[in-house]
Amino acid sequence: MKKISIIPATCCINENDFCNEASKLFRKHGLEKQMIPFIIAVKEATADKKGKFVTHENQDFELNQDLENLFFKTLLGAVPDNTYIYKYTSWNNLSRICSDNTIAMASVLGMNDSSEYFYANEFLKQHGVESPLELSDHYLIGANTFITSFSLLKDDLTMWRLYGNDANGISLGFKVADSLPDGFFLAPISYAEKDKSHPKLELVAEMQKMQISNLRFRFERFYLWQNFFKPYDYKIEKEIRLLYTESKALSGLNWSKNKEGMITGVKLFEIDYCDKKYPLYPLELKKIILGPEFDRKQENEEILKIMLKSLRGWTEEQVEVISSEINNYRSSK
Repeated sequence: MKKISIIPATCCINENDFCNEASKLFRKHGLEKQMIPFIIAVKEATADKKGKFVTHENQDFELNQDLENLFFKTLLGAVPDNTYIYKYTSWNNLSRICSDNTIAMASVLGMNDSSEYFYANEFLKQHGVESPLELSDHYLIGANTFITSFSLLKDDLTMWRLYGNDANGISLGFKVADSLPDGFFLAPISYAEKDKSHPKLELVAEMQKMQISNLRFRFERFYLWQNFFKPYDYKIEKEIRLLYTESKALSGLNWSKNKEGMITGVKLFEIDYCDKKYPLYPLELKKIILGPEFDRKQENEEILKIMLKSLRGWTEEQVEVISSEINNYRSSK
């Protein structure tokens, strides 16, 4: 990866010039109202020793890290506090979580469709913005960036079919925390339109063509935020993604090969912070839903409550166990 020398002391960007140019683009893409909090934050931010803007030897400039993160959080929209998000998975995964006190996040390179990782960059490339990273850099960053996908859909036929072991699995309902530890990002997915346009990504592309004081603007950390943009085809999933990244070198990972044949790193977190062997998972498990085709649901609801109490000490008030309300499921097999 190429090293870029940062020279914050020489940055001559006027914040009003930046906000005026950015606001024109927000207005063009119908996002002016949504992005007002970002514009206000730029104007009101207290410049620290790094400044609101950072310039580079190669004559471009960027927002400081906090403001860039705020830009993408504002663009994507927040997941409200106390919202429930659902992870459709297999019974075996739940059994492992409870037995081992760990929950796993896989590298973004191990996603079901590996082309997802390059979707946003390919879109920007088609709109005249090349990634500053080499392909090997993308793989290195991707190997050290971990992701889990959730849905806002609580008990959904399509989600059961695609991700819930053809409705024989379970759905884990997590409560969104009011704040996340450093290194974690949680946001809704931005989907393209049916005609394959993607207004939010088009905005990202056009912003990186802005020139102010003879310097061109760019996003420094798009390599992380690219993981929150997807094609239109997936829109029905109403996906929320939790992303985790580490600044330190790769270490302490488990490695496996997924069903698509991709070697991927796996980062473990503790679901209960009792062993303190791994970092604590930032979302709280509050619901377990048995799939429409789960065997002997009525009996297994009760047995699962006993299992949770035995293995983790969880009471019914802490983790609710219920069955899917879908009674007309048609298997995909």
